Amino acid sequence: PVYVSQTDIALKPPPDPMFPSLSLTKAARTHRHVVEDELAEARAARTASALAGGLINAQRRLESLGVFQPESVRVDGFRAGPDFSGGIGGQAVRIEVEAVEMDVLKARIEPSARMLPGGVAESQVGLELEGTLRNPTGHGETLTGSYKNYATAGAQFDGNMQLKLSKPRVGGLPVALTAELDKQRTSRTSTSSFTEQVQAARVQGTSHDGAHTL
Repeated sequence: PVYVSQTDIALKPPPDPMFPSLSLTKAARTHRHVVEDELAEARAARTASALAGGLINAQRRLESLGVFQPESVRVDGFRAGPDFSGGIGGQAVRIEVEAVEMDVLKARIEPSARMLPGGVAESQVGLELEGTLRNPTGHGETLTGSYKNYATAGAQFDGNMQLKLSKPRVGGLPVALTAELDKQRTSRTSTSSFTEQVQAARVQGTSHDGAHTL
């Protein structure tokens, strides 16, 4: 039998952040529980094969969180010597985790043009803005906002604004949370004063195995 006697976690901030003077980029900001939640399977293992599988799954889940640079994630187990304290027999194992965080901020500003089936009269020019805050409070959350605005030669204006919050776990449970706010606006000033607006909100919880969605 084996058991995990110690867990060492070493997290580093991104080496080349977009804004080096921003305080959030100067030190690792991820809370320890974000990593420990993904190690639960390995920590509960009592056989060498179960431990190996748990470490592999932990590395895969940490890479997919979206808060660490995937190529930097390393999860290993090392023999820590036999320890019979507390009446537990078997091989003690020390888990080591290393990872480098992604930049807290990602931004994109892009002019765009789209040719629609109606030809030049229906072609669109516009502007797209997108920003992402990764793990700003250290709990593994990602906040993404986007704004898109298009205008056609036929004086039709389309605007879309979206805000999305994603969290890999809720209360340590294997349930991912997604909350979205969306607003769309379409104006056809050349033919009428008609303006269409659509607003929507959605909150969704999904189990990690994909079997349940609410």
